[in-house]
Amino acid sequence: MDKYPKTERKMTVKINGKEQVPKNLVIHNWRTKKETAVTKQEDVLRNYGKMKKLTKKKRSIKGNFTPFHANKHPFSLSMLTIIVASAVVIGLGIGFFLLKVMVKDVENGNIGRTDESAYSENVGEERIVIPSEPFIFLQQGVYQKEDSAKQLVADFERNELPASIISDGDHFRVFVATVPDENSAKTIMETSFYRDNYGETYPKRMETKERVFQNLTDDEKKFLESAYTIFANLVKEGSNALLLGEKYNGNFDSIAEKIEFIRSLTNIEQQSIQRLRQSLLDGYEHLIQYAKSRKIVDWQRGQANMLQFAVDYYSL
Repeated sequence: MDKYPKTERKMTVKINGKEQVPKNLVIHNWRTKKETAVTKQEDVLRNYGKMKKLTKKKRSIKGNFTPFHANKHPFSLSMLTIIVASAVVIGLGIGFFLLKVMVKDVENGNIGRTDESAYSENVGEERIVIPSEPFIFLQQGVYQKEDSAKQLVADFERNELPASIISDGDHFRVFVATVPDENSAKTIMETSFYRDNYGETYPKRMETKERVFQNLTDDEKKFLESAYTIFANLVKEGSNALLLGEKYNGNFDSIAEKIEFIRSLTNIEQQSIQRLRQSLLDGYEHLIQYAKSRKIVDWQRGQANMLQFAVDYYSL
């Protein structure tokens, strides 16, 4: 308890020596204001601390991300790589598609095969569809290396032995005779001439695809329409002459008229067709000579012409 009783204290205000009763006196409680100020200051400090922590947190979060300008170069490089790769893939896809279409057109005979002479001033306007045709050969062997096949053919030709090469995919086939059918092939390959000069041979059937030839002259078209039939007749008569020997009576007269027909076709500009025509004309002369002379050398020369025709026709 207080030692002295509390007495009510009054404040007296004198103005010009006269005591005045204060009206609307405002008492400023500095202790209360001080406590209030301290409280507000603590709130401000507390809020400031929170704001500082929040700012620091935001700054740390922001620091975890690399500014956009720092990634500008890698981003552009990666985008450029993706664009280039996409362009390459699209280009390859278009290229393979066009290649597939072109190969399909060639296989279906939609593109005629011509050589450089087809583009001369005398090129024609005729068009012809050549159907698929079979060829039956006596095959000497199949080789993986073209040089080996060529060397073998060169050795045969030095001895006037007919031989030709046809490329078949990754292999090279060496043929030594053209025959009318497989039965004739089996008989011919057992003759002493083929056994002694070629060793073991066997029949091989090859077939051309249907093809379209364009920009032909009228004579070129007429020749291609009849060429294979004349070839087949010559092969048949030549084989009969070889197998029958002295008993062969000859039936070349039925071919003579056709030979004269192709001989009259002189407006032939394409070199590949010129070679076909010449092979038939020369083959006819040698085979008809063999039918008369029975000399095997005439047979060999006639067969060389027939092989040449078959290879050129197959490769058109």
